[in-house]
Amino acid sequence: MKEQVDSITTQSFPRKKKSILFIGMTPNRGGTETFIFNMAKLLKQNFNQYFDVYILDDTRQGISMKSELVQLDIKIIKVNLPSGRQKHFQKIRILKRFFEERTFDLVHINANSLASTTYLSALKKTQTRIIFHSHNTSINFDNLIPKILYYGRIPHFRKVLDHSKPIRVAASDAAGKWMFHDKQFIILPNGIDPQDYKINPDTRSSVRKTLGIPEDANVFLFVGRLEFQKYPDFGIAVFNDLLIHYPILRGKVFLVIVGEGSLYGFLSKLSASNKRYIKFLGVRRDIPNLMSMADFLLLPSRFEAMPFVAIEAQASGMKILQSAESRNGVGEITQGNNFPSLHDSILVWSTFMRDMIGQRPSVLSRERDNELVQKSPYNMSVGFVRFINEVYLGKIFDAKKISL
Repeated sequence: MKEQVDSITTQSFPRKKKSILFIGMTPNRGGTETFIFNMAKLLKQNFNQYFDVYILDDTRQGISMKSELVQLDIKIIKVNLPSGRQKHFQKIRILKRFFEERTFDLVHINANSLASTTYLSALKKTQTRIIFHSHNTSINFDNLIPKILYYGRIPHFRKVLDHSKPIRVAASDAAGKWMFHDKQFIILPNGIDPQDYKINPDTRSSVRKTLGIPEDANVFLFVGRLEFQKYPDFGIAVFNDLLIHYPILRGKVFLVIVGEGSLYGFLSKLSASNKRYIKFLGVRRDIPNLMSMADFLLLPSRFEAMPFVAIEAQASGMKILQSAESRNGVGEITQGNNFPSLHDSILVWSTFMRDMIGQRPSVLSRERDNELVQKSPYNMSVGFVRFINEVYLGKIFDAKKISL
């Protein structure tokens, strides 16, 4: 994207508010959930005269970032859906009834798989403008039965998507091609507010003190769901290997893991030999503070579209050790990051760790990286604002692929 803006501006539109519903929030805070939160926050704080913003909660456990959304006075609508894939059509009936009773001008469906076409089926006979947004480039299952059930329904999902006429949007070119094949789509890069992630030396010191990490220690940070896609067990195996080959680093390097998920028990056992140097923090709301505290981001994901955490880390000035399989070259704003493949040996990865420790970024270099992100398309006051003006409020692009 060539256009850059320094402040949030809107076009001149009628004052009648549009109602917009975001779908895709889950109990786990990931890239999709962060996108929804950031967009809803931007709409509420800077486009409140144009939009009434709603978030759908159709989960059993409750959505992530609920308290933050409530503080922003963003309305959350709870819909109770039956669980289980065998109740697919019952879900559609409940959603149809919901959309008959509650009408919205726009519904923005954030999808990590074709299963989200359930919402398209429910909206089929409405006059609502629909945005179907692909946030993923692949889907994998660590259980055979869900995999068989999902792939058995792909022809149905694909038919629903191909016969619908939503505005197709993707977090990256790869995410668009994976979801939409040869159909037209708009590329909307994941965006953040870079000011939120500017390094704060005082915060860095206070968080380290709280966590029992020395000021001069090197810290690798993992942020993500403790699930198959994010591959946290590989990250711990690499860290263990680092301390095996370089025992002198014990007490001088730490791995901090942020997130929850089904792999927690397994990860605890895997980290037992180095539990003094591997810290599990669970779900946290102070990610910018934790990034100020840390030096490096560890991102060994099996697949990603455009990981939010990589943009956040670059805004914080951290250097990144990321799998080649989750790499998105378009999102590389800063220099000094490393991208070994998951097919490389653990020793290759731990050697990268060792080399990065010798090149810990200074506060000055981290501030410069933050400035680079501020000027990039990943500053949400650039791409997000243009998307709001031209898609939510204005014309729809008529092109095969549009980069905002």
